[in-house]
Amino acid sequence: MSHTVAILLGAGSSFDAGLPLTNELAKRLVEDVNRQSGEVHDVTKALNFVYGAMVNHASQQGRNPLDAVNVERLFSAVRLLRSRFDHEAAPFVTNWNQAISNIDRPRSPYSDRDLMEVINSNLGSRSRGGDLTRMIQSIAYPRAGSASNNVFAKLNDALILRTCRILNDLKSVEYLQPLADLATSQKGGLTIATLNYDLTIETFAKQAGVPVTTGIEGWEVGAKTLSRPVDGQINLLKLHGSINWCWTRSEGRPTDFRRISAKSIKEIDDPVLNRSPVMVIGDREKLETEGPTIALLTAFERSLDNIDRLVVVGYSFADDHVNRIVTGWLNGGGHRKLVVLDPGWPAGNNFPSGDYRAQLHRLATSKAGGPNNGDWPVRVSVIRKSAADGLAAALVEDPEAPVIAVQAVICHAESGQSILRLTNRGASLSQITLTVAGSSYSSFGQGQGQAIQWLDGPGSMPDDRGTMATAAEFNEFPSGGVLSVAVRPAPGSTSGFGYISLRGWNTIESFDQTFEFLFPES
Repeated sequence: MSHTVAILLGAGSSFDAGLPLTNELAKRLVEDVNRQSGEVHDVTKALNFVYGAMVNHASQQGRNPLDAVNVERLFSAVRLLRSRFDHEAAPFVTNWNQAISNIDRPRSPYSDRDLMEVINSNLGSRSRGGDLTRMIQSIAYPRAGSASNNVFAKLNDALILRTCRILNDLKSVEYLQPLADLATSQKGGLTIATLNYDLTIETFAKQAGVPVTTGIEGWEVGAKTLSRPVDGQINLLKLHGSINWCWTRSEGRPTDFRRISAKSIKEIDDPVLNRSPVMVIGDREKLETEGPTIALLTAFERSLDNIDRLVVVGYSFADDHVNRIVTGWLNGGGHRKLVVLDPGWPAGNNFPSGDYRAQLHRLATSKAGGPNNGDWPVRVSVIRKSAADGLAAALVEDPEAPVIAVQAVICHAESGQSILRLTNRGASLSQITLTVAGSSYSSFGQGQGQAIQWLDGPGSMPDDRGTMATAAEFNEFPSGGVLSVAVRPAPGSTSGFGYISLRGWNTIESFDQTFEFLFPES
């Protein structure tokens, strides 16, 4: 049965094109600004203060400081400080951090030498006292009020410009070829919604000779509709804007009535020169109403009406407004299934509190209590691979319960040694622990176990293969993989039986398989 597929892209989908993820992008911006600290010293000091304060705050709360700052949070912090005196919480903040005032201190129009010359020239001269008074007022009043040097506004502009430069530096995008193949073969083309600002999709589509439209050229504030699906074409919805979009004044369409002047958007050729890109960047601006975000989200939601497979690539499900669309679509029918391509998807139920992915996890497991006394069908599939390694498979994936089928063949050897050959004929497994024990013990890991020796296996086998141990761990047991182990009874053991336990994770759930074997007579 064929399915109609749509795509949702997050930052991870562009990682294989050489672009940084959100945390790394924040670090790159700090590095880039500091390399040019000579030309904008105040801006550099402001950025270092913001970044350092956010890392320090996370450390004090016991959170991982390496995860404290991503590019969204960095922009949000800078923009809050830029407008701190106008913020709705300003009446309740008695004093901001003194370092902020020191960094954003307004510049006096006069130097210390100017001041001293006026003071000296006015000593004893009552007629020119007004000059001294005006000069002191010009220095003191700004410092006493809410005025500032607006260094955080300058920092915001500097970060925007550098973000465009970094995201315009693409490497190879050939790994996206499966999207071109789907766009040309699927009726109505292919709808791709992306949360990224970069031009990976546009670049690969041009190289592949596939038409792509964003529907944004000529769009103006207040418009509701954008592009529509067309056979053989990619319908690209850039939900958070793009580095090559900029504002312009709408010329308006010919009408027989007078119109209110509205802003419009145009695409430019060189995003590196774009000083005012249309990008929704920063946690507090995701649903800002001036730009096309709401219209694009509406278009994305409508485009899913006739879709029964949504493939999500490199998105961590951190945006509530996008998650609501995914939820509405999934809840719209049991035939709708979600495929997630993400190498960083947590194993098992190891999700942070409130993580949306925990809800998707429930739909990725087959549970009893479904219709007609059967199991609830699996509706979410997770592929722990990068876009470059797993995109082609994700586009044809049909979510179903992962099959765990490890086959064990027992081969007897001389000197009381048994050879076990394990073949994975089911789903790929990870975080494997293999333990052996004698038959006199009720559970593994208790008492004196048998000795195990690796003979061969996957490339991620332990470095100490060939040595004797009662247990071993390795990272991956891929589908179709084979490993062989030699097992010997513990010294002095009189038991002729042994057990081997294989524990770990498939894509979603933990598993535990046990095999019994008989030691040959020595």
